[in-house]
Amino acid sequence: MAALNTRTFKSGNSEALRLPKGYGFGVGRAVRLERRGAELVVTPVAEKEELTPFQQMLRKLATLPAPDYVEERIGPEPPERPGL
Repeated sequence: MAALNTRTFKSGNSEALRLPKGYGFGVGRAVRLERRGAELVVTPVAEKEELTPFQQMLRKLATLPAPDYVEERIGPEPPERPGL
């Protein structure tokens, strides 16, 4: 695509950039901003990077094999509690 001039505008306490039709990434899409000298580079974030660390951990745990058996644990006897 050819270079195109656009304008920034105020959005709340932030400065926003209007992306003309054909230049957008999709509403709600995560993007990475990187400053290279006087340039500002906007890159869409890969979907796997959009996961929170907790979601990433859950995905890794789901790949672990299930145990062959579950060992029975015998805990200590509960204490005597008179009046209950």
